[in-house]
Amino acid sequence: MKGTFALGLLATATHAFQLTTWSKAESQSVLDGRIALSATASTEWYWGIRSPVQWAKYESYHEAISWSEEAYTKFTFNTSASATLSKSNGDTLFGITLVPYVMFWDIAFLENLWYIWPELDNEDKSMTEWDHCNYMGWWYKTARIYLDIAVITRECHLGVHAYIDQNADLSCGPASYGLAKVMYWKIKPFDRYKNGMYEWGINHCQDYSKFDQRDLVEKSFWESIKGDAEDMQDVDMDDVNTDEQEGGEDDYYGYSY
Repeated sequence: MKGTFALGLLATATHAFQLTTWSKAESQSVLDGRIALSATASTEWYWGIRSPVQWAKYESYHEAISWSEEAYTKFTFNTSASATLSKSNGDTLFGITLVPYVMFWDIAFLENLWYIWPELDNEDKSMTEWDHCNYMGWWYKTARIYLDIAVITRECHLGVHAYIDQNADLSCGPASYGLAKVMYWKIKPFDRYKNGMYEWGINHCQDYSKFDQRDLVEKSFWESIKGDAEDMQDVDMDDVNTDEQEGGEDDYYGYSY
């Protein structure tokens, strides 16, 4: 079990191929370069395999660990606008970047999801005895707008040993922090979130009532996505609107693709 989990941690990466991309960037500076402004726009279309190991979504805090292998494709349109304030010598004082982007689709054709519920408070149970299950299915979501925010601040620190031994001074420099999916909107009536379980898959998570991440209902991926595609073709563009969602997106993976 320990070896398997360690292997899972090593496998937590995205192996992706970029099918197509387009990008454009503009920048300018004012006040002798002390204020820098920039804007970018790009499209990205990927397909590949991703393998996140993480605290399981849709569960209570630190209730379960999930390891997922997904064959997927994803298409996004990304924009950003940033402003940076610097000192006359070029040292950054403050910066902020707004990153609104459109996620047209994120489709996992095949998902193999392995779940384990740690019982760290039960010393009588070894790791091999913890509840665990496997799920094989699919999911997709479409038509979302997200907003990320990144901030650059200036921080100073001083090592205690350096101060005592060498009478060192404060060392100051820029530090970056970011918030992902601060806000998001659904683009109606194109937004969808669907998931289903493959009939032929290795599935026994339905035996655990505490498994909350998927619907555990056998469904056809092709019938679902074909039906939604046909519905979208019939949409009157005058009916398209955005609907801001309360709270943050709850199915964020935490990696870039």
